[in-house]
Amino acid sequence: MKQLTEYEAAKRDIIMSIVYIIGVLILFYMALEASLVVAIIICMPLEIAFIIRLIHEVKKFKKLKKNDAS
Repeated sequence: MKQLTEYEAAKRDIIMSIVYIIGVLILFYMALEASLVVAIIICMPLEIAFIIRLIHEVKKFKKLKKNDAS
């Protein structure tokens, strides 16, 4: 099995964070059928956590890209 470089792993993590955010949005839409309050209580903390993770992964990716360039 091929080992991923840090650069490739960072790209994979960014893509996975975006997929998680889309998944939570779908969950939010499905939870809206039950109740707006339920949807907000369940989905908003997840959405915020995944957005924070995405920001962290993008910063890590930019740092790796900058180090590779120099």
